[in-house]
Amino acid sequence: MLRYQINGGERNRSLSVVKSRGTAHSNQVREMTLSPEGVDLADVYPFGSEVLMGTARAQKESEEAALRQRLVKERLHEQQRLELEIEKTRGLIQQGQSELVRLQEALMNEHHDQTQTDRGAERHQDSILRRRDPGQGGQDQ
Repeated sequence: MLRYQINGGERNRSLSVVKSRGTAHSNQVREMTLSPEGVDLADVYPFGSEVLMGTARAQKESEEAALRQRLVKERLHEQQRLELEIEKTRGLIQQGQSELVRLQEALMNEHHDQTQTDRGAERHQDSILRRRDPGQGGQDQ
């Protein structure tokens, strides 16, 4: 069945199979176009409860392509933002590791200084004890 459908001031041809005994067929309405190459049936382009044809179809396809392109750009932008955040975090980690090494070295130096101080205090204490009891210091050595 060939019909003319008028939508938005545009007339489009549609084709549908009303009855076909013993063969499988589509129940969908298809847009039929005439061109210098002949008759062509466009793929079904459902939108909601209707099938878009002609300019409405081209406009909707264009809108969807623009939306896909915008989403691709947004994803690319988000990926770039995340890559920058990763690099920033790596830099912070490297700074933190350098600071950790510096603090560990300072702690080791502090332990060494404390050990030296403790040894010096022990020697001083021993010296004082030897001076107080000269007999014991001289006899042990």
